Amino acid sequence: MKLIKIMAFVFLFVNNTSIGQALNVGLKYEPFVLYTKFGSVEDNDIYFTSFYLHGGIKLNSRIQFELNYGFVFSEGYRFNGFEACLFGKYFFREKSEYIIGGYIFHKNGGDNGHYYRTEDKFLSLGTVGIGIFISELFFIQATYQIPFGNNEFGYRINPNTLDPNKNTYDKNKLVGLFKLGFGLSFDL
Repeated sequence: MKLIKIMAFVFLFVNNTSIGQALNVGLKYEPFVLYTKFGSVEDNDIYFTSFYLHGGIKLNSRIQFELNYGFVFSEGYRFNGFEACLFGKYFFREKSEYIIGGYIFHKNGGDNGHYYRTEDKFLSLGTVGIGIFISELFFIQATYQIPFGNNEFGYRINPNTLDPNKNTYDKNKLVGLFKLGFGLSFDL
């Protein structure tokens, strides 16, 4: 709520353009590399199922705030769920190269596999990255996302075939995500 009040204050007292010229909407597709750890073993995989709707407001020719809502899917037992994102962009030249930073709320869906379990929980991630508009509508961006707080979102069962009561578990921890985004952005 505090963040919304700050954004409203900045918009009302810093914005010098009309609202109609400052809004944009679009679509974004982001293949990603998921960096996780099961116990002490790193497990990194590439996935191609991450889609978002986004809307933004330009405060001036250099600064833009953007809201994204979408979903991320990996294998059934992994990192799956909906995301709501708040990003700030700083453009070096108007609608060209930019840096991006922000905060993501990820709602991981609980799922069960043969030897895997994921927890139905919220995860918070910070984002940093760079991007460029290739044309008036099309952009490409690369971001790295780092979890804040508790990054455990599931576990793997290590079965003991002799005595099932002696099974062990390795926690599944999120280390980060690298995303390469391709998107369209339409000024309203």
